[in-house]
Amino acid sequence: GTCGCEDSDTWRYKGKSSKGCDYVAKTPSKYCDSEDDDGTTAAEGCPMTCGNCGCQDSYTWLYKGKSGKDCEWVAKKPDKYCSKSKYKDKDGWKAKDACRATCETCEADDYEGDLTATALTRDAACEYMRALVTPATGSPNHAGKYVGR
Repeated sequence: GTCGCEDSDTWRYKGKSSKGCDYVAKTPSKYCDSEDDDGTTAAEGCPMTCGNCGCQDSYTWLYKGKSGKDCEWVAKKPDKYCSKSKYKDKDGWKAKDACRATCETCEADDYEGDLTATALTRDAACEYMRALVTPATGSPNHAGKYVGR
C-alpha cells in the first residue's frame, strides 16, 4: 500500500457484508462519510479509497459544499485555488490542505519511510506520490483504482 496505509478488509457500509471499501470506491464523494455498524466512517476504514493516505487529494472536499467544485476543479487553476485561504469547504478546510497532490502541499512525514525529506524536494516527492496514487484511467485519484497498489 501507499505510505503503509491500506483499506480495511472488515469495514462494511451499514454492516452489509457485500458492501466494503470496493463499494465505497464506486462513489467516494458520496460514501466516505458513511459509517459501519460500530460508527467507524469509511474515511477511517477505507483511507486509501477515500484519499486519506499520505499525499492524496480528498474525495469529499467541495468548495463551499458546491457540487463539481472538488480537487479536480482546483487542478484547473491550482495557482489560484491553492494559494488563497478563501478557497475552503463548508467546514473551513482549505483547498491546499484537502487537495494535497494537486496543490503540492505534501510533507516529508506523509511518506512514512518511503522517501526521506533530503532525498527529494517537496515538489518531486509529491510528483512521486502522485504517480503511486494515479489510477489507470489517467485522471487523478478516481474510482479507487491505483497504480502501484
